[in-house]
Amino acid sequence: MDIKFIWSGNDAKALVYYITDYVTKSTLAFHDMFALAQQGVKSIEQQRVTNSIDNAIEKSRKLVLR
Repeated sequence: MDIKFIWSGNDAKALVYYITDYVTKSTLAFHDMFALAQQGVKSIEQQRVTNSIDNAIEKSRKLVLR
């Protein structure tokens, strides 16, 4: 844990602002979280499709090189 003495009033105000902003931070709405989860799933599925295509191409290339 880092402890630092605050020398100036501006630093103290910035710290108070940061803490109150962090404490009162609102959570994401359900529809926003659902949209993020949906994008994550799509991204993972796209990577699987790309990887399987790449793997098939790589396997074909290795077969020809034998």
